Amino acid sequence: MVIDVKIDSSGKIADALVDTLSPVTNLFGTVGDKVRVYRELSLLRTLNRAKEIAKKENLSLTEPPTKFLVPYLEECSLESGEDELLTDMWARLLASASVDFKSEHNLFIRLMREMTGAEARVFEYLVDPCKDREYKGPWHLDDIETSWHNPYIYLKLEDCLEKLGPDLSKNTDFSVCEKNFKAIAETPGSRVYFFYVNYGKEGKYPLDAIYECGPSMIEQEFDIVSVAMLKSLGLIGDYISTEFWFGEFMFEVRSYYVTTLGARFAEACTGYRVSGQGQQLGANT
Repeated sequence: MVIDVKIDSSGKIADALVDTLSPVTNLFGTVGDKVRVYRELSLLRTLNRAKEIAKKENLSLTEPPTKFLVPYLEECSLESGEDELLTDMWARLLASASVDFKSEHNLFIRLMREMTGAEARVFEYLVDPCKDREYKGPWHLDDIETSWHNPYIYLKLEDCLEKLGPDLSKNTDFSVCEKNFKAIAETPGSRVYFFYVNYGKEGKYPLDAIYECGPSMIEQEFDIVSVAMLKSLGLIGDYISTEFWFGEFMFEVRSYYVTTLGARFAEACTGYRVSGQGQQLGANT
């Protein structure tokens, strides 16, 4: 695939900046050159990365439709070359569209345009099949959204409690229950950020707080605004359970999960596989 890169719009951008800032300083006459060089270098980094991916994964690239290519070149040239993760995601999007173009690739340009490195890292943490995970079973990102529904979560909690034995009490180590729950529910593409146990009678409040998990990695390492951004883009969802009662104990669970759209986005724009068995499959490269 041969791509002739020409970015003429930078001249208009530079003229507008000079008109706005003059006569503050004559040094801004070099803005046009700086903008043009910045965008061209950024674009070249992405194209070179796409070429590396194609070579390593033995992909045969063909030129995608102009309707995709023109906005793609325009938008990805605005990214900072210093953010390797974003560069990689833009490159993978191009490679994906050049192998098997779908209409969703046009949408992914708009989604990538709205993302910063902060959102990219949150999304990467969600889809990483290995990091900080206990889950060992089979998984597929397309199935994640449907798995986070109350009936399924209730059954998984029930299974975890059976392993603790029939005699639950306030002295039960519910951290074991939390760990077991994550091992069977926290598939790649999802992260539990809230696990809460109360004691009392259903319909009688207030309840006694028995157990609450510590701050999740998402709460500790990432900006909650970035999580909100990914939710607004439709790439992730926020599961908040109903009250699950088991005898005198009430459980609440909350998680972030990749939506169906997010699964398709991950397949096109990340190096992580979208299905596998436990932790056997990680990044493609």
